[in-house]
Amino acid sequence: MDETTLLLKVCRFDIFEITETFLDEGISDKQLHVENYKIVRRDRNCCLIYIASHICYSRLKSLESPDIELIWIKIIRNSSALILGNCYQPPSDFQFYSRFYDCLEKVWLKHRNVLLRPFS
Repeated sequence: MDETTLLLKVCRFDIFEITETFLDEGISDKQLHVENYKIVRRDRNCCLIYIASHICYSRLKSLESPDIELIWIKIIRNSSALILGNCYQPPSDFQFYSRFYDCLEKVWLKHRNVLLRPFS
């Protein structure tokens, strides 16, 4: 956390995504807190997004799947919206792409301006 906190304070990213966090309910949002940032998280071995406090967003849980480590948020600025995804692909999950395709299809059918962080 010290490195993440320092990075966010020095670089002042608007949005900062992390995967493979290995968070669980034993780690509170208070422990992850960085001044001037909001947190969106999905626990297990998954995803975390820090969003600068001045950015308006909403989480799109209806687009998330219980089978995929994935967070979708909608960022609204002026009259336009950007859909931002953060996804983790476990290396041994051989069914990942078929389930992921279903998630992408839901997003593409309902939204424009979609940005997904690359994963390996």
